[in-house]
Amino acid sequence: MRCVRSDSIPASRATRDQSRINPKANAVWSCSPTRIGHDSFGSHDAIRSRAAFSRGASVADHGSLYVTIGMIALGVLAALACALLLPGAEILWNRETLFWVGIALTLIGVALRSWAVRTLGLYFLPVVAVRADQQVVRDGPYRLIRHPTYSGALLTLIGLGLTLTNWVALVALLCCALAGLAYRVRVEEQALLQALGQPYREYMAQTTRFVPFLF
Repeated sequence: MRCVRSDSIPASRATRDQSRINPKANAVWSCSPTRIGHDSFGSHDAIRSRAAFSRGASVADHGSLYVTIGMIALGVLAALACALLLPGAEILWNRETLFWVGIALTLIGVALRSWAVRTLGLYFLPVVAVRADQQVVRDGPYRLIRHPTYSGALLTLIGLGLTLTNWVALVALLCCALAGLAYRVRVEEQALLQALGQPYREYMAQTTRFVPFLF
């Protein structure tokens, strides 16, 4: 049912810059949304199956894939720049604990995204596309929220931002990511409403977008 983005961020640049900020964060930044996005597609057989499925789908992406990729990449670069150039914005309170909380959130985000992708199966595509015979997915995390892949990505980005222990960097990263995801979600939900009609409208009324029961 969902057609979810494949985030792309220059991981080598992020890793290199991050090593100058906090050596412990090297391993965390290697789990960039680029890696997460590509790993989520699964095996070559799964990719071929999705390709076959997509041939019968109607694409309604409106550039949302590139907007989302671009905004997240911009957010990562802005966060790194802020952490490097604005040392006065460092979070000194429980810095060590905050760093490990960031790692935990990153791993939880990766796990949530992977769970959501596996639940979608063939419906997981890099662009927004729908088929006439498509069904509303209500299994797994989709029982409570409509966009758990994006929720997982946001958790991962929050975790990565926390490892920088710089509040300006965290805000810059989240603002850019949320701007890109807001456009992506709007395009996706409009496409699904047009293709699926009343079943998806009822599903929207019964669920929230990112956080169960809240938002």
